[in-house]
Amino acid sequence: MDLVSAVDALASLSPEGADRARAVEALGLVTRARRLIDAAEIRWNQALVELAEADPAVNPEHANAEATQRSLRKGTDAIQRATRSSFVPVFADAVADGSISVEHLDAFLQALRSLDEALQWRLLELQAELVRFAAMSTVEEFNRRVRAEVRTIEGDDGTSRLARQKKETGVKTWVGRDGMWNI
Repeated sequence: MDLVSAVDALASLSPEGADRARAVEALGLVTRARRLIDAAEIRWNQALVELAEADPAVNPEHANAEATQRSLRKGTDAIQRATRSSFVPVFADAVADGSISVEHLDAFLQALRSLDEALQWRLLELQAELVRFAAMSTVEEFNRRVRAEVRTIEGDDGTSRLARQKKETGVKTWVGRDGMWNI
């Protein structure tokens, strides 16, 4: 169902006197329309990014914030989502056809960013399987599944997460010229 069909079907329904089945049907149509609108927003934000590459005077984040009347932070988030989605084509296609929500996409992108760069390819290989799961699950269920996959990938790394975190942290101390200890 395309966006116009979803909106037309939704417009033909009325909440007055509706039963549970009618309310669920209407909410399904709202969800379908929202997903298709989110997909359109991603495509237009990608167009803004391409315009900015050709013309440095174009600021995609500001243009998004201005056009959507949202904060600059929300505009930046939307542009980042659009940019990052191009690196996960299976998820991008599923969002584009309305099979999954942008919240599913965001959960996958967050999990991907949480992995060490050397391990990200392993999660990327699971895109098709994870999209199938996302299409049948809530965002919370999907998030749990993706986090479990990340734990599995990190566990197979041969380095425990704690050991890696310890290696990546540290404290430096020195005594300055004035005799004061510095951390």
